[in-house]
Amino acid sequence: MLINVEKQINKRNEMNTKRHSKIIIGILTFLFLPILLYSQTTGKISGTVIDAETGEPMIGANVILVGTQTGAATGEDGSFYIINVPPKVYTVKVRMVGYGTVVFNDVTVSVNRTIELPIQMKVASIEGEEVVVTARAIEIKKDQTSSVRNIGADKIEILPVENLAQVVAMQPGVVAGHFRGGRSTEVTYLVDGIQVDESFSGTGKMITIEPDAVQDLEVITGTFNAEYGRAMSGIVNAVTKDGGEQFRGSASAMYANYFTSNNDIFIGLNSGDPLLNLSQDYRVSFQGPIISNLLSFFVNYRHRMNNGHLNGIRRFQPIDYNDFVSDDPEEWHTENTGDGEYISMSTSQNISFLGKLTFKPIQSLRISYLFTLNDNEGQGYGHGSKYNPDSRGTGYNESYMNVLTLNHMVTNS
Repeated sequence: MLINVEKQINKRNEMNTKRHSKIIIGILTFLFLPILLYSQTTGKISGTVIDAETGEPMIGANVILVGTQTGAATGEDGSFYIINVPPKVYTVKVRMVGYGTVVFNDVTVSVNRTIELPIQMKVASIEGEEVVVTARAIEIKKDQTSSVRNIGADKIEILPVENLAQVVAMQPGVVAGHFRGGRSTEVTYLVDGIQVDESFSGTGKMITIEPDAVQDLEVITGTFNAEYGRAMSGIVNAVTKDGGEQFRGSASAMYANYFTSNNDIFIGLNSGDPLLNLSQDYRVSFQGPIISNLLSFFVNYRHRMNNGHLNGIRRFQPIDYNDFVSDDPEEWHTENTGDGEYISMSTSQNISFLGKLTFKPIQSLRISYLFTLNDNEGQGYGHGSKYNPDSRGTGYNESYMNVLTLNHMVTNS
């Protein structure tokens, strides 16, 4: 009897232990699974360093990313790799005692991609001799198993686009927000690897990032990895800029209007009022260090006020009363207290703000805080309100996002 009781107690203890283990595993999964599901926001540089004359691998050559504290040393086979590299254009410098320094300019690192550098070093005949090479764009991506396009900040800057949606629409396989003919609900949008899909309708995104604030844009149109579990047709991942070690800024203002000599097509365009259909666009970007090599900032602000080409005439006010129910015209009642002014009927006002702080206490640790604000309001054209333009409703949309990211590279591998 005593033995049976002991067995039951031991079995109960084992069950409690298993139950507690499952609870702990569940809690850890809950805490860390969202982190593991975030997509990548960095890239990788790898390559091989050999002697230009003998072809032998060079052991212990130092590979440095100029302007950073990041680098690597070659192994026994002359190979090296540098992981967790933020997307950007770098200068790579390779040094070895007794050999001339090799410098690779314009090395473009893209998110989720590996760029390979074949490096050949020659014995230095003059002390301080240096060979400068301009890195070529990647033609064959050996690590690419899906249809991916990476658009860097340098390319976005020269494109004739007003927003990121236009950049995405220029990629092969994308037409009007549809990827490879799929539905608009089958696309996932990410900002710094964090999902920002519009949850209610499932179409589009809740956060708008301006092109000036994007360091690298990744567009995947098919056969993507399992880390993007909720997407079926496409992925759009925008990686935002970090502040640099130099103060830089830009500002611009744009004004546009509509003009026509026709009187019977679009009313009001030739009214003589230059403000009626005026569109305005103001942009400001600024970045720099707060504490050198430790804390930096980046801010981007855009304010747009658009008055479209569709106008109405204020002949009636919303409070005017009209009654034509009776068959007797003598009993009809009408009021038109409007002032007859032309009113723009397709208006919108959009405010977009992004601020980012980046803190690097040590080489292997990067902490960033991102805040975004989108404040939009607008009125759409309604033909039934053409002569009573003030009767239209106004739509409002406001969204905020706060993101705290910790990137810790435990080891160099």
